[in-house]
Amino acid sequence: MCLLTACSADPEQRATSPWETAALTTRHFEVRLSTGTRWAPCPEPVMDRLSPVRCAEPPPTANSVATAEASTGSPSASASGAPAGPSRGDGVPPRRLARFGRVSLATAGDSESLDQAVRSLRAAASRTPGDSALLNDLAAAYYVRAQETGAATDLVHALGAVERAAALAPNDPVVAFNRALILDRLQVLDAARDAWERCLRLDPASEWGREAQRRRAALPTPGERPPAESVRTEDDPQTAREGPPEAVVGQRAEPADEWRRRWESLARLRARSALSQRYTVLMDGVSIALGLGEPEAALALIDDVVALAERSAAPAPLTAAYLKRAEVRRSAGRDGGLDDLDRAGAALERVDAEEKPLRRALVQVERARWMMEASPWRARLLLEASVTEMEQADLVLPAARVELARALGRTGDAAGAREQLAEALSELDRQRRAACDEIERLSLADEAAAARRVLEELSLEGGASSGTGSPTR
Repeated sequence: MCLLTACSADPEQRATSPWETAALTTRHFEVRLSTGTRWAPCPEPVMDRLSPVRCAEPPPTANSVATAEASTGSPSASASGAPAGPSRGDGVPPRRLARFGRVSLATAGDSESLDQAVRSLRAAASRTPGDSALLNDLAAAYYVRAQETGAATDLVHALGAVERAAALAPNDPVVAFNRALILDRLQVLDAARDAWERCLRLDPASEWGREAQRRRAALPTPGERPPAESVRTEDDPQTAREGPPEAVVGQRAEPADEWRRRWESLARLRARSALSQRYTVLMDGVSIALGLGEPEAALALIDDVVALAERSAAPAPLTAAYLKRAEVRRSAGRDGGLDDLDRAGAALERVDAEEKPLRRALVQVERARWMMEASPWRARLLLEASVTEMEQADLVLPAARVELARALGRTGDAAGAREQLAEALSELDRQRRAACDEIERLSLADEAAAARRVLEELSLEGGASSGTGSPTR
């Protein structure tokens, strides 16, 4: 009976070996795992680029694995030190995926091990979305992979995962530490400062708390409010944007790679009052976070963008920042977007007359997006007025035509919707060919994809009326 029970027991319920316990509690990297990482000192990271940071205690060696297996009498780890198990989620219990991912991360010596850790933890977290510990460890895996491989977009994924973990476990000191670490590394300085202070309140007496205090003190102190010229209109992503750093002039890369280079340029200016560049790069980060499907990360980044714009008091960036936050809140399903649009409208009154029509149209388009579900006719009327105003001013804003097409389709004018979509796609194609900025191309590609999705929706509906219709009075 006992023998039968032992043979049929779930392997994930068996006690971990001393080797595995040591691996999961040793601080190999800057992050904290939910498995009880013991504090150990870490070298200061190089802030102007992503590079590996290894802490005091190295991962277990192959000899220690062999010793652990010999002491337990049965192998609990593969030759690389990780428990045997696939990193895909198909048919594998989440606990087994989580265990495999955590040990792969704790013993990672190369990018392949980090890829396994990310895949396993991501698969486990997708099947147990309410597990804050899993989300914390997934964020840790993304962060370490970003440091090891230089993939700055992994920092955005890390922020998205840790924000979800923090929403589930706001008073967990492990989650709070990793959140502060990620915000600090992303140069989101206002949010990082608050996050380190929260770490200190949650864990004041431990070495982790003392490290949080040191990292908080190392952040640049907020300077006096700079003059309005510190954020120039040219730095605003909605108009002509600042070119890439000198080091990448002539080198064209993927949007994420170009953003990484810009971000590293910003990191080199970390201790200075580089307000205009910080605003531009963080706004790029928000766009990339939305493109990567990480609205929680975008929310964490956008608050610093708004704070920078408010500090500058320059009306054009302030309008764009409020507008972008309304977009992010809509994408994340959060309230408050209409209040941001009201603030954008107030800031708009101080914008130069020649810029005002475009910015007013941008605000109106976002307002229409907010009201589309509840009042498609109101959205249609608002968008028709905006498109007419744009045409009279010889302005090009494909997003307005795409949203107008959506409203036309929902109010029974399929023919008019197709006409607007065709014009929008033509305008987007011209803009894409003229764009010299890869992040701008990413945004244009997203707009074109949205236009094609609306066109597909119209084709699927099929039975929509081709008349113009009229609103019910």
